[in-house]
Amino acid sequence: MEFILNSNEQPMVEEMLKLHPEEYCLILLTSTMLQKSIIDASSFNRFLFKSGNIIDYSTHPQGGENKVIKTSILLANEPHKLETSFYRPHAKNGDPRFWILGLKQLQLVQANDTLFFTIKDGRKQISWTLLCSS
Repeated sequence: MEFILNSNEQPMVEEMLKLHPEEYCLILLTSTMLQKSIIDASSFNRFLFKSGNIIDYSTHPQGGENKVIKTSILLANEPHKLETSFYRPHAKNGDPRFWILGLKQLQLVQANDTLFFTIKDGRKQISWTLLCSS
């Protein structure tokens, strides 16, 4: 599946890269992600999480009891300090997953919104930025 930025998102990403020239990933939020409160960690996500010293899924044990929670910042009109959970379930071969806790409760995101994320200033903190609203 290829992720192609729309005409509104492209200039936003270019502006974000001026502020955050580090490695980054984009996530197109789906209704399933929002309903189930899970995002599968793609290989790009896993690489960024590992290189930013957030989590190394290749060595992380399976099971909810091994969940890791890290501080994160969501920028959407104003900064929101949240937490992001990272885990590998016992089911489905332990496919790596994560979720931004409180994302739905803020009622700022909808399906088809795009999140830009990077590891902030090498401080082991994730910075999420809502690029567009549906």
